[in-house]
Amino acid sequence: SSLVLGLEQAFMELQEGRDLLAVEGTRLRNRFETLLTADQKEILSPFSQANRVPHISCLLFPEVSSEALLFLLNETRVYATRGGGNFQNLFRLLTAHAICAERAHCGLSFALSRHTKESEIERAAEEMMRCYRSLRRVSQQCFSTPQQASNR
Repeated sequence: SSLVLGLEQAFMELQEGRDLLAVEGTRLRNRFETLLTADQKEILSPFSQANRVPHISCLLFPEVSSEALLFLLNETRVYATRGGGNFQNLFRLLTAHAICAERAHCGLSFALSRHTKESEIERAAEEMMRCYRSLRRVSQQCFSTPQQASNR
């Protein structure tokens, strides 16, 4: 009947959309991570070799507080998370995967939507690099020893 054929067509379109999201989401996520980790070698993508959902990225930003970075990114309309709501789960998840506590406190998670464009990925990466460098500079000034400061 035409109803069954219509449902079959709708189901096939749904599967194609899901497949496209998986492929394009993975491509954009990988591009996002590459833009950040290629420019700043200390930024880490701890799960880059793992099987994972295509639209989520977790990155570690050593020597800066993820909370401070989250605040600055929010000011530039780049949104990230440290976990859900009142319960910041990312730290616990990272330490459960054998990431040291010092690095786990530097982690942020990013989610892409099916509407995310490559230009948005590039803008977000630029803003993140600017914010990260700024915080890292402040962090190094605050926490360097007198001898390290005189060597600059």
